[in-house]
Amino acid sequence: MRRRPIIVFGVVLVAFLAGASWLWWHPPAAEPLYQGKPLSYWLDGLAIPASAPIPGRPTFAQANAALRAAGTNAIPTLLRLVRKKQWMFEWEFNGMVYVFHLEPGSNRPTVPPQRLATLAFHALGQTASNALPELLRIYDQKRSRLSANQFVSILGDVGPAAKDEVPRLLALLRQTNAVVPLNVIQSLMKIHSQPGLVVPVLLKALADANYGVRLCAIVGLWAFGPEAKAAVPALVSLTQDRDLMLRLCAGEALMEIDLDAAINAGIKVYEPFSFADIPSATSLANKLNQSTVSISSYLSGRLSARTRREMADWASGVQFTGPPQSMVDGLNEIIRGPSIYDAQRFAGIELRPETQRLLAGKPQGDALIRLNRMLLEDAYPLEITSMKSRIPLPPFFYAP
Repeated sequence: MRRRPIIVFGVVLVAFLAGASWLWWHPPAAEPLYQGKPLSYWLDGLAIPASAPIPGRPTFAQANAALRAAGTNAIPTLLRLVRKKQWMFEWEFNGMVYVFHLEPGSNRPTVPPQRLATLAFHALGQTASNALPELLRIYDQKRSRLSANQFVSILGDVGPAAKDEVPRLLALLRQTNAVVPLNVIQSLMKIHSQPGLVVPVLLKALADANYGVRLCAIVGLWAFGPEAKAAVPALVSLTQDRDLMLRLCAGEALMEIDLDAAINAGIKVYEPFSFADIPSATSLANKLNQSTVSISSYLSGRLSARTRREMADWASGVQFTGPPQSMVDGLNEIIRGPSIYDAQRFAGIELRPETQRLLAGKPQGDALIRLNRMLLEDAYPLEITSMKSRIPLPPFFYAP
């Protein structure tokens, strides 16, 4: 008789665990499929480092491919993950199932659903902007275990569509215990809106004790361009910082915000071409030989006869150890002036916003050399390396 309560308790426990695991592992019928399996199957791969795949589980690349295939159809699944409530010891139980093979072939996630949703929104980026209204409703009504930091990260990944939430991010930033400041600064960079509110915050962040916050603040100001003029004195000071990365980024930011201030601060505002700046010399030679393209015809006409012969040899397949020196020298001579811009010459060529701003200022001297080089970078983006790419920042530091 004494054993009966124990047996009953054991049966109830087994039934409870079986029912709970069925609810967790049973995929919703509405989920999009990829290679015959529901999206939730693949999402587990987002939590697995690409450099350390786990046999029998989806890889990081497969998870990203599944998300790309689903596109906006992934949003209902991700919002379900955001809403999901977890019962006590749920994730410990999932980990035991996986480690001890209690359910053969199981590939279900062993990380919280909100973490998976955050990773998935990051992978979708601005494609997930349609999820924003419901996401805000879930977060505001506290219908989820989504942390403040996860919420901030998702807003940043949604990008400019989250511009109305900038005041909310700034309010969270003032609650120092609520979020990691670096996380908020990165999201503000990605949203890239409301400079009147954001620039003062980024300016204050230039003095933050955290190195990553300072670096992100510089790059955020850099992205705002002339709208961040209030930061010029602080950035000029940072160009003398002991840290090389901070100096480089401060100089680049100054060149985008106030080129005259950068020149006055002694910053070299352009780089002459070198062999490393022409990674695809064959393609460039072929394009410069196209007389039907206005800008190519103009540039070819300004190059020497020797350079044109070498380019013809290069285009015909003669092997060189690098771009012809005369090509490099010729391009450097061209960017020294006069301005290569002409509306007809650049018809059909998309100019970057920073190129357009500099062009509108009718620059002279070193600023004109910078403009000419930027115009060439825009005309031949695959053949000429951008000066900006010389700053070795991690990808997430660049605002979209």
